[in-house]
Amino acid sequence: MSNFLVSLKPFNYFHIMNADIVKIHAPNTDSTAYHDDEIDLGELFATLWARKFFILVLTSITVSLAAVYAFYVAKPLYESQSSFVLNQKSGQPNLGDLGGLASLAGFTGGGGGQGKAATLMDRILSRGFIVELAKHSELAKDPFYNPALRGPGKRARLRSLLGISSAEKTLLTSDEITASLIATFRKTVTVDVKSNGLIEIKTQHRDPQKAARLANDVVTKVLDDLLLEQRSKDRQQIEYLASELFIAQAKLETAAQDMQAYAIANNLAVTQEFQRASAQLSRIRETVKTLEDYNRIIVFLRQARSQNSQWDDAARKSAFANFPAVHDQEFQSLMGWSSKNTRPNLPTRNTLEKAALQTNQRLDRMMQSMTDLEVQAKRDAEAAVELARLQRTIKVQETLYDVLVRQFETHNLSSGFQTDVGDLYEVAVPALTPSAPKVSLILALGLVLGLFLGCGLALILALRSGILHTKNTVSAALNLPLSHQKSLSALKKNSAEVGKLVSSVLNHSNPDLDDFVVTTAGDKVKTIGVYALNQTKTARGAALYVGHKLAKFSGATAVLDLAETIPTKGLKPLERCPPGVTGWHLNDGLTVFKLTSGLDAAFSDKYQPTLSELQTEYSHLLIVFPPLENGLALALASRKHVQKTLIVATPRLCLRENTERMNALLRRMSVTAPLLICD
Repeated sequence: MSNFLVSLKPFNYFHIMNADIVKIHAPNTDSTAYHDDEIDLGELFATLWARKFFILVLTSITVSLAAVYAFYVAKPLYESQSSFVLNQKSGQPNLGDLGGLASLAGFTGGGGGQGKAATLMDRILSRGFIVELAKHSELAKDPFYNPALRGPGKRARLRSLLGISSAEKTLLTSDEITASLIATFRKTVTVDVKSNGLIEIKTQHRDPQKAARLANDVVTKVLDDLLLEQRSKDRQQIEYLASELFIAQAKLETAAQDMQAYAIANNLAVTQEFQRASAQLSRIRETVKTLEDYNRIIVFLRQARSQNSQWDDAARKSAFANFPAVHDQEFQSLMGWSSKNTRPNLPTRNTLEKAALQTNQRLDRMMQSMTDLEVQAKRDAEAAVELARLQRTIKVQETLYDVLVRQFETHNLSSGFQTDVGDLYEVAVPALTPSAPKVSLILALGLVLGLFLGCGLALILALRSGILHTKNTVSAALNLPLSHQKSLSALKKNSAEVGKLVSSVLNHSNPDLDDFVVTTAGDKVKTIGVYALNQTKTARGAALYVGHKLAKFSGATAVLDLAETIPTKGLKPLERCPPGVTGWHLNDGLTVFKLTSGLDAAFSDKYQPTLSELQTEYSHLLIVFPPLENGLALALASRKHVQKTLIVATPRLCLRENTERMNALLRRMSVTAPLLICD
């Protein structure tokens, strides 16, 4: 087995140990190790409370710096406000019944002030507007806008006070001065367009008089520029309307001439001729239909004559029923039938031939007339359509001409009397108090920044120190349950006389330790290890409490004080003791032992036999170990004898590193149900 040297503080010596201590000090990679995956609010607030003075000091510093900036460093700025509203008048004339036609033709009125207000911010903050305003208001002569006129800055004054020579100040070019002026103007001038159309201009300056004057200058220039633009647009629109009016007049005259020429060419009666031809054509078609019925009857009668069919009352009735045209007076005249004869005879062959010839001749004449009338009706229809089109054209041209005349008259009249484009609501006046810096806001930000910075640094320092501040955090770090404990203040009593110390420890009962004593005695556990994660006062009190109870419950009990915290002044040493230890009898079967030659004896060859002898002579043996950062080697040397453990921790003093050492030690010991108490 390889050996190495290990330093144990605060003892100035080196001991040769085995490789187990290296494993305990190595980073813990066990899957059962404690991982802080959740935020423990109790631990968080306890950490902040433990470093409250650090947070308070840091917050005081940031608030002081904020106060210095607000009262001594930041220069006050004064804000002035001027407001106005644009006129909502529309440039569209009242066209009456012609409004619909004018809209279809593309003639609409000018927009109101809302469109101008929407782009007003871009106009005011544009480079051209700022340059023109700077010339009018002489902003280039103001050091607030012109950096070339400003005195030396804080850095230059500090260099002068320290006697440090600075480089010569280079003169700024006109472009650089203009760029600085524009940037300062855009930073200190704001435009706010309200939903009701009100426009607010706010300006900031170190001089309240100049801030008010600049706000009024901005409003004046905006209204003047808008008025000039409106008049220019009116003039352009008047010129456009005049040209359109001339074109519309020419088109109207052309349409009237076309209408006149067409009317003369068509005798002004195209529609009447078309109606008359349509009626005549309808009558001819009816006549043609009647003649065709006559031919069909003649064909029927010829067949009856050629076949020598019987022409009796039944045949006569059938013919009259199938051919209604037989009843026509004209047809009966062709057949030579009398209108009074109700039983006409079958006509002769000559009569039928003659009737057929007359009917066909008349039918041919009707067909020719119908063809001529259809051609004429088609020509009349086309002429009527063309005439209607010319009439519509004249109507549209007359409407457009009327619209243009009214728009021309309206614009010409309004442009001559328009004197403004907006109404001034509020004139800017010098402010009495500065608007910046906002002292209360700066101080509040300093306070908040100090608290956040202080809490952040406190948490970082706490994380680096590794201190556990709450019982729950200690319990989670050790993976051990934490019961509802009573106050452990009695176990922390300190007295130079051991009798008084034991009395003060036993003065208050502790249910957790009482249960620990009962289970220890019931399980017949021989050796109990009492481990202090940070301080030994509570561990000493717990050992005396448990030892005294075990002595009364099970018989003689020994306490091996490796932490050397139990006072033995005034006690008489025992005459016979195991090798390497010195013992003192306290009372009621409780005996305290300490190493005779100091802690070095725990690493000698006699230490293990001494522990075995104490286990043999006494019913129970309690070993009180020093804090693990110094007593880890002692705990390793005694781990094979320890059968049960009592772990004592003090939050706000316990290091996470010691809990990791304790976990590593427990994994190398054969113990069950360790008890954790936190004071």
